[in-house]
Amino acid sequence: MRSGRRFGFEFKYVDAPRTTRPMHIVSDDLKLEKLVVYYPGEGRFPLADGIEALPFRQCPEILAEMG
Repeated sequence: MRSGRRFGFEFKYVDAPRTTRPMHIVSDDLKLEKLVVYYPGEGRFPLADGIEALPFRQCPEILAEMG
């Protein structure tokens, strides 16, 4: 939790991450504002509402955004 907001993080070692049912369940149960899925690729893109894929190298950037 940062500044009263809840964020979740997941790390995948696949080139094209996808959402899973457990991701949605955890996000709903924990009332996450955002779930970030880090992966070894290059682009940042939405996976679903409130779930976003980010390259590993952008880890420090997203933490700064969530400040």
